[in-house]
Amino acid sequence: MSAEREQEVLQMAERMQTKDTSTEVPVASFAYEILKAHPSVRDMGLRERMDFLLKRWNRLSKAQKLDYVNDPLRGLL
Repeated sequence: MSAEREQEVLQMAERMQTKDTSTEVPVASFAYEILKAHPSVRDMGLRERMDFLLKRWNRLSKAQKLDYVNDPLRGLL
């Protein structure tokens, strides 16, 4: 992973800690679904895990991202 990508990944990890409704940042329920669907992600380090998560998040359409943002507990309950 390049230094630039590593910095981007760490910034997104920090932004995930706050309520961000821009759809640029994955929400917790999406992260949970990814961890549930891909258990091997748990064995990755933080940077690799965030990179994997961001790549998956960026594949979603704007409407799919909004579904997660508008229902932050989706899949968690």
